[in-house]
Amino acid sequence: MSGHVFLSSESGLLCCQRGDQVSFAPLSDGLLEFNVKKWQCIVCGLIYDEAEGWPDDGIEPGTVWEDVPEDWMCPECGVGKEDFEMVEID
Repeated sequence: MSGHVFLSSESGLLCCQRGDQVSFAPLSDGLLEFNVKKWQCIVCGLIYDEAEGWPDDGIEPGTVWEDVPEDWMCPECGVGKEDFEMVEID
């Protein structure tokens, strides 16, 4: 199940959709912090950024790693998800 986050600047609300569930939350002071992660292929070094997704493979921006299909393969070297590790990148 993938999740998506939308920002409505007119209403000042954050809309989160996950499956059939939709929730709204007010923004405080116009600041919003996302806890998105980046995953790196340990074979070729390709970075999967949750904020960007991988639209070429139908993975929408904002798709967390857990929601990337299990059969997705690295577009650079062809290995599976099991060969990616979460990395902190400055």
